[in-house]
Amino acid sequence: LYACPQRTLLYVYRPARVWAYAQRRDIASFLQQFGYQDCQDVSALLDRLAARFAEGGCFPHESGIFLGYPLEDVCGFIANKGNHAKLCGEWKVYGDAHAAARTFHRYTCCRQDYLDRFAVGTTLDSLIVA
Repeated sequence: LYACPQRTLLYVYRPARVWAYAQRRDIASFLQQFGYQDCQDVSALLDRLAARFAEGGCFPHESGIFLGYPLEDVCGFIANKGNHAKLCGEWKVYGDAHAAARTFHRYTCCRQDYLDRFAVGTTLDSLIVA
């Protein structure tokens, strides 16, 4: 999605899931504010997101949508300028802290499982499954 001398951002995703989430009425309406209204497929969405990275040289706030963050949390982050979160974990939570905590726990377990498998020789290709 983005590369500069300091870093490269690689986005691994499931196209059908990203597209389905982006097509939700509330998500699509939110994304329109950032110029995604003419995107007819997931490739167009990602082209626009890449352009947004290139425009500002920083992490566009709508990136959370592409990572599956709840809309309430993405909007809360923008409105509060990253302050006053109820919970900080994989992202800053402004909505349902209990649901987010459960998700964070699942992510931690999954990440540890992947690290354990990788440590014993499982290839990255076989860890990334559709």
